[in-house]
Amino acid sequence: MRRGSFIFALLCALAGTSVLSAPAALAAAPPPPPQPTDWTVVLGSGPPAAGVRSLYFTAAGRYTSAEMAYTGDKHAMLRARASVVGPWERFTILWDGRTVSYSLQSAQNGKYVSTELGYAGDKHAMLRARANAIGSAERYALFRNSQTGRYALWSKANLRYVSTELGYTAGSHAMLRARATRIGPSEQFILS
Repeated sequence: MRRGSFIFALLCALAGTSVLSAPAALAAAPPPPPQPTDWTVVLGSGPPAAGVRSLYFTAAGRYTSAEMAYTGDKHAMLRARASVVGPWERFTILWDGRTVSYSLQSAQNGKYVSTELGYAGDKHAMLRARANAIGSAERYALFRNSQTGRYALWSKANLRYVSTELGYTAGSHAMLRARATRIGPSEQFILS
């Protein structure tokens, strides 16, 4: 078997499709996340990613909270705003080998984190812990920088990296949104 054919068969096996049905299955699948320099995709359920963790966004200098006190369409919005870790700052990171993706579940309300694509304006692609089940809006790729040890999250729903919005004010300051096409300082966090 030639190397290209072997790699194609391996990708089909990882995707859970047969080689015969692969072209249709691969056409329906979202493209793989971009591979920035010094960043690698984290795969699997083992350390360092899996388990109950906190996300510390370095540009904001804060931990990510699910805003349980907010109401309406901002209820359970994710923001990098806490200086210490409490119940609102804990998330279970779940690996799904079938979809080759991660999902985040709020430890406070038990809901899965969604990328809100139905919202317009400055709330478009906001992250909220509001889903009862994992669907396409709750799937993410996780990247790790080999030089710094920092992470970045890539939404499979809209093919964008998750950013902390430091230019926003008041109750929307440091909101997490899947809106970046590359990893910069606002997209990097530490898992603790």
